Amino acid sequence: MPDTSGYPFWKRNLYVVTFAMIVVQMGFAFVFPFMPLFLQQIGIPDQQQAAFWTGVFTTIGATTMALLSPMWGILADRHGRKPLLLRAMFGGSIAVALLSLAANSMHVLVLRVLHGAMSGVLAPAMALVAASAPRSQIGYAMGMTQMGISIGQAFGPALGGLSADAIGFRPTFALAGGMLGISGLIVFLIVVEKFQRPEPTALTAPTSPWRGLWQSMTSRQMAPALIAVFFTNMATSVAFPVLSVFISSIDHSDQVASISGLAFSITGTLGAVSAIVSGKLSQRVGLKPILVGTCLLGGLVVIPQALVRTIPELLVLMAVQGLCNGGMITAASAMVGRNTARERQGTAFGAAGAATSLAYAVGPLSGGSIAAVAGLPAVFIFAGLVYLVMGVGALKILDASSEPKEPQVGGEVPEA
Repeated sequence: MPDTSGYPFWKRNLYVVTFAMIVVQMGFAFVFPFMPLFLQQIGIPDQQQAAFWTGVFTTIGATTMALLSPMWGILADRHGRKPLLLRAMFGGSIAVALLSLAANSMHVLVLRVLHGAMSGVLAPAMALVAASAPRSQIGYAMGMTQMGISIGQAFGPALGGLSADAIGFRPTFALAGGMLGISGLIVFLIVVEKFQRPEPTALTAPTSPWRGLWQSMTSRQMAPALIAVFFTNMATSVAFPVLSVFISSIDHSDQVASISGLAFSITGTLGAVSAIVSGKLSQRVGLKPILVGTCLLGGLVVIPQALVRTIPELLVLMAVQGLCNGGMITAASAMVGRNTARERQGTAFGAAGAATSLAYAVGPLSGGSIAAVAGLPAVFIFAGLVYLVMGVGALKILDASSEPKEPQVGGEVPEA
């Protein structure tokens, strides 16, 4: 049994952050999977154009988030991860709630930029958890955090779909913003971070966030981890802007939002199960086998989604995809935490946040563009190929840098 006596708050922080991430992701998932349908209501009636502009807006918000993530990461290492997590939660709450007042697509664009600038919850949450946990438990901690993310993504779309069908999109946006605010309050009241700013000799972060990002991306240990983070998140986000539109093309009922929510919920639920199992399993078999296996299997079940003609067929394939998503994202995130000194977790996950945001910029934009040019089924073929390329690349490139290292200390002060 690993000695965790020097990390008295790590489990409490882990469980509270996991619960908060459930609420946060549920709030985000309440609304963003149905953005194409909302855009059709406010001035972009064509299905393929709505999918395309959803990809554009998602890309702009994600690009803004990617540009600022390194700066937020360095500030987290200098001033604590909890304040930066609260900034992201409350900032996201404001941006999402204001979408309830959007009257046209330009308003949505401005608010997506605001959301990208003010939010970015995943990086500070994972940095806080990784800095609090013993090095031997980082795989488990990342699995728990990813489980919370997946649970929120699982139930958020279903509840959001029911809400959108029952009361409309605008009240649903306001409700989602309130959920993000509640999550911030939970973290503020319960999470304990015994943070002490490291001495200048220990804190080697450069003054420029761009230089910090460059150093993280080009180091021998971190570069493969960041590449894995980018491609795993890109693979899962390519079909994001078109799924609800694709469902409406094969199901002509008036419950498209609810069916879309169910599809996302199945994927997220099984992703949550896979995340916690993968986190535990990584302590036995390592991260590389999990990453390679889930990426390859993911590709094999995403490509056939282009051929489905009924909702049950799509749901079965998305269920297996959810299992793959949970495993591969957990493995990629754990690689970042395991290969970073404790006092640099904020900077490392800031870089990982930039990689994730870039993935959410490139993925949806690619999906929306492909849908506009080649049709909706082509999006799933492209997404499946991204999974397969990532799996083959991980098999060829990753080595022992993906496995646990000896503990390193700094940045988090054990209780006396």
